[in-house]
Amino acid sequence: MSLEEEIKMEDTKVVIETVPFNTLDYGELDLFEEIVGMIPNSDAQIQSMPTVKFILAMGLITAQRDKPETTMDEIKRLPLGAIKLHVADENVGVAEGNG
Repeated sequence: MSLEEEIKMEDTKVVIETVPFNTLDYGELDLFEEIVGMIPNSDAQIQSMPTVKFILAMGLITAQRDKPETTMDEIKRLPLGAIKLHVADENVGVAEGNG
């Protein structure tokens, strides 16, 4: 069943709990950068990112882990609050230690 079909089912409330940012693989980072326009290397950069694009990117990446056929259009049609961002326990940037 596609995400869109799940959304259309009246008694199914779709909630995507995103994966932690620091668990993304290189393919997912590439998709994230394509959507958001940058890869953050610090908490300050994460805080200054466009919020909606960040949420959409993380929602799509997380949904595609379970259902690779999920599209950005499906994610954009989700109601507000359907994507729950993972709150990291540690301040770990993806690009830390690469210099």
